[in-house]
Amino acid sequence: MDPAIVACVVEKHLKLIGLEEDAERAEQQEFLGSLSKQQLQQRGVAIYGLRITEQRTGLVGKTIVELGTGSNLPAHVIKTGDVVQIDRPSKTEVEAVSGIVNRLTENFISVAFKEPPNIPDDGLRIVKLPNDVAFQRMRYAMTNLGNSKQSRLLDVLFGPVKGDGKQFPDPDTTKARWFNPHLNESQKEAVISALNASELKLIHGPPGTGKTETLIEIIKQLVTPRIFNTSTRKRVLVCGPSNLSVDNIVERLGQIDMVRVGHPARVLESVIPHTLDSRLATGDAAALVKDIRLEIDTALKQLSKSGAKRREIYAELKELRKELYSREKGAIDNLISGSSVVLSTLNMAGSKLLKNRRFDVVIIDEAGQALEAECWLAMLLAEKVILAGDHCQLPPTVSSPSAERGGLATTLFERLVSRNPEAMSLLNTQYRMNHLIMDWSSTEFYHGKLIADPSVATHSLFTEHNESVLRLIDTVGFDYLEAQVDEDQSKYNEGEAKLVVEHLLKLVTGGVSPKSIAVITPYNAQVGLIETLVSECHQVRGVEIGSGISQS
Repeated sequence: MDPAIVACVVEKHLKLIGLEEDAERAEQQEFLGSLSKQQLQQRGVAIYGLRITEQRTGLVGKTIVELGTGSNLPAHVIKTGDVVQIDRPSKTEVEAVSGIVNRLTENFISVAFKEPPNIPDDGLRIVKLPNDVAFQRMRYAMTNLGNSKQSRLLDVLFGPVKGDGKQFPDPDTTKARWFNPHLNESQKEAVISALNASELKLIHGPPGTGKTETLIEIIKQLVTPRIFNTSTRKRVLVCGPSNLSVDNIVERLGQIDMVRVGHPARVLESVIPHTLDSRLATGDAAALVKDIRLEIDTALKQLSKSGAKRREIYAELKELRKELYSREKGAIDNLISGSSVVLSTLNMAGSKLLKNRRFDVVIIDEAGQALEAECWLAMLLAEKVILAGDHCQLPPTVSSPSAERGGLATTLFERLVSRNPEAMSLLNTQYRMNHLIMDWSSTEFYHGKLIADPSVATHSLFTEHNESVLRLIDTVGFDYLEAQVDEDQSKYNEGEAKLVVEHLLKLVTGGVSPKSIAVITPYNAQVGLIETLVSECHQVRGVEIGSGISQS
């Protein structure tokens, strides 16, 4: 690798990360500082009138505080993993404390703290704060990249070495032993080239082309080799930019030896048995910490006592937490080190649980939606990387116009597809849409290379009507006026919303179930308007309406 090129990339991204963090913090501070109590509640970024209902010990000695109002929580946008501040707004002498939302239900919100918080039991408020942990970890990744020693992977990514090195001769795909024998030829080629690649593999998976199924085959072949004659089983780290992208893979891996690292409340319910917390709670490790957890929980219940006794309890808790952390740390290390496949978000790859570990292969799914610095959190943990994604779809969201102009939204996947085209495989057969819909996107974005599988090529909603499967409606000249909600600058268009409902009625009248229809619009104000119109029309109730932006 050329150290000067690496230094330039590191310097550029550290600057862009700083711009993005400043933009998000300024936006949040301006937002919170300008709003009244009523406006904060209306926006869902604050919950008032909370009281502590329970305190208990969590993983690695953290204190979990559960808060509620005595009834259902009001509508809010606070999510698991958010950084929040807890204070008592009517008492300025009460010092605010910050923690991370651990769990949410309709009635309660649980917050994790490193130390037991010294706060009153009632009259409390929770306010959502900017989360700087992700930025800290991205800076850590870029700094580590700058300090990295020479390696074959970095030679491929930054130097003159091409990413087309092979470890073995390519086998005959018809004679290869597959876990999934139903893979198409482009998927099989991607699997074989990914397994055979020495340092880098790029898998370009347009919508509906079975990218996840391809990755599942790769993971299983790495852990239990069938295609290549090798007895070496690889340890694999699988990451994605969102919890949902990771959980989709966990669900399809089956009974493979794996552990999902991350907040249990942020993962799909079907994935919970595979989480680190669940495996620690149900395995041999649970017995090691049962007694110490009981002592901590007993001490937490006595915290309502005041004065010197309260201070004694805090001192006792501190020592108990040290002992718990020591016992759990060994169990966690054994579980992660002993698992063939470890799965987490890219951000979690920079956590204390994972950042100093080594893997044989790192796989990043949805790499076309991840910031480059996020990818380096995982990529620096192995000497071989497989990136899968689609750079022709929406890039990651960037708040700072300056950072976006500087290239922060240009993903590593997009950059490598251009720089190392010899390392890329295109999945060219899609199983999702009618060929007429596919033809448009294939021509516009994929150089006409996509093929519709016969199972969907002529699929349509109506077989007896001359109904187009793709309709583009230009509303210019319809006198449909766009408006804006001043408070949050979100836009809406009443004329277009009514047009959407008219089309929904046509679909439902034609026999399509409302639950089989989705409406996507980029503005929250338009989502709300369409939801209102749909609620007033009983025939189309049940249609799913959203912005198309994942919240996981």
